[in-house]
Formats: sequence, structure tokens, C-alpha cells
Amino acid sequence: MTQTNSRFITPPDTVYPDSNHTVVLVDATPEDIEKINYFCNASNKNYDIYLYKGDYDDLQWLGAVTNLADHVLINESSQVTISGIGNQSKFSLNVLEYFQKFDDNSNQL
Repeated sequence: MTQTNSRFITPPDTVYPDSNHTVVLVDATPEDIEKINYFCNASNKNYDIYLYKGDYDDLQWLGAVTNLADHVLINESSQVTISGIGNQSKFSLNVLEYFQKFDDNSNQL
């Protein structure tokens, strides 16, 4: 079995960018995070997943990590808006679909 090195990162931390696929999750539920954690443990790919909650009130950090990200996923019920980022999507019920599609395609979405 291949050892994966996926990481979950929260403010104020950042990690040195490497070959991991980098995703920012905004206002993901605890259930979403748990599902993604299980998925990452079973995946052969490595992910850096930045977690941001609207009540963190650290927009400078959020701006910095969105510039590092391959994709930004924002819960559709979130009040957080990020302007000027073209690689963002709203998610509703199944944020895990993004990771499954990326894993299956082996290409950045």
C-alpha cells in the first residue's frame, strides 16, 4: 500500500507548496471533513486541504491560501465571498464528488 501525505491545514498555518493537489474548503461541515479525511486515507494521491470557516475572520490568510490553491470549494450556504478567483465552485450536498472526480481523472479539474 502506498503511503499518502495528505494534510489538513487551518489558519494561521500554511505549508510549503509541493506536488500535492491543493484545495481550499470554505465552510465545510464536520461531516464533509470526515468524509474527505477517509477518502484521502484511501487515495493514492496527496492533497493539501486548507479549511476555512466564515467565523475565523482572517481574510488575509484566506486570500493567501486561495492564491496557492488548485481549486476553491465554497459551501453554497456560506456567507464568505472571494472575488477575483476563477478556480472556485459552490458545493451543496456532496463535496466529496470533487475529490473523487479528481482522483479518477488524474488531472486537475
